[in-house]
Amino acid sequence: MELRAVVFGGKFAGKSSLINTVFGNDLLPPKKRTAQCKKLQGSVCGRELTLVDTPGWWKHFPLSDTAEFLKQELVQAVSLCHPGPHAILLVIEIDIPFTEKHRKAAEDHLELLGGQIWTYTLVVFTRSHSLGDRTIEEHIEKEGEALQWMIERCGSRCHVFDSAALNNESQVKQLLEKIEDVVRRNNDTYFQIEAKILEEAAEWKKTVMTKASARELKLQEQTTQLNTGVIPADTSFKEQQRKVIQENMIFLGDDVWRHTIVLFTRGDILGDLTIAQHIESEGKALQWVVEKCGNRYHVFNNEERENRVQVTELLQKIDEMLARNSFKLNAETFGRIHARKTEVDAQDLEDVVQMVDEEWRRRDKQLQKKVLELKEAIKAMLPRRGEESMEFPPDLSEMSPNTEKDHHGDEKVSRTEPEASSVGTVQDEDNSTLKLKDQIK
Repeated sequence: MELRAVVFGGKFAGKSSLINTVFGNDLLPPKKRTAQCKKLQGSVCGRELTLVDTPGWWKHFPLSDTAEFLKQELVQAVSLCHPGPHAILLVIEIDIPFTEKHRKAAEDHLELLGGQIWTYTLVVFTRSHSLGDRTIEEHIEKEGEALQWMIERCGSRCHVFDSAALNNESQVKQLLEKIEDVVRRNNDTYFQIEAKILEEAAEWKKTVMTKASARELKLQEQTTQLNTGVIPADTSFKEQQRKVIQENMIFLGDDVWRHTIVLFTRGDILGDLTIAQHIESEGKALQWVVEKCGNRYHVFNNEERENRVQVTELLQKIDEMLARNSFKLNAETFGRIHARKTEVDAQDLEDVVQMVDEEWRRRDKQLQKKVLELKEAIKAMLPRRGEESMEFPPDLSEMSPNTEKDHHGDEKVSRTEPEASSVGTVQDEDNSTLKLKDQIK
């Protein structure tokens, strides 16, 4: 009997390692994150088996913060094991506490495929060595309501798996038996996603591909110029984040957009998806920022820190900006780029950070000057001693739009497992320098 299953779960849950252990081969790179769904087939314990690997979601993120292309990948995963999967394997690692945020993220991402998915879902606990002397039942009881709710939602179906035990055929047989049990409970049927959902996903993908091709063509026909705005490519970009960027850029003047390029980090999560396709899939908020910057953008792959080509390309874009723009920056600041046009070594990233740091300090002084001028203007409006008191306080809203908010607001981003996605330009001098270094490195 052929068995088909789709493997879902959060990032770093061990989905790829699970699949490799089941098939007994490193069919998937164990240390590389999955960006696109991939179907794997083979004979396992006398059965023909099909497993589909899927990209993971950030376990602390709500569904609204997940990048649109990742959502669509999850939806289309079931179409890779035609006519449909017999089981959905929800992978949860034992060695990390399963919180309410984890539960909500898993629930919302699975229900992208429809409410009937729970009837076919089997929870697979990975890293079972972390149990020690405890049973899985004791672990579930200790974890609390969030995990207990998830197990009950899946019909109390679960299995413990140790991906490190490569030659343990017994646990693989038990997993296949659990999948067969799911098939029996569903009267030998398989999960079928609603045709409308698949049609909408296919139409969405077609539209994104068409618009992305047009954007890439436009990029090839133009020059690139630089004032970097860093945006992670592995999370969704919302209207609120667009407004934060717009409000902070106001302080740098109207011309700043002519000298700005969007720098996307975490490009490794895109896999075969081009950055143009990601921009189109995210919608109007991100497209507004990119188009405001003249359709200039660059992508950094954080998993390939030794890849100097991506650094060279960024420096080349800076060179092109200097050649075509009249942005008046200190010649000494950018002199080192021209001196190293053909040579890129370990010092290059530090040079870029230092250059932007020096420019930031100059602009920060200009901002402080503007604040002092505004302060003097406010003092001039206040009544002097001996003069008649004003009946109402002056309305200063038109003179200082968002000044205090923008000057003191500080968006914090955690790269390992952030609590929520956010994108913005920090105002504090020291914090801006440190965060910029982290983003580039």
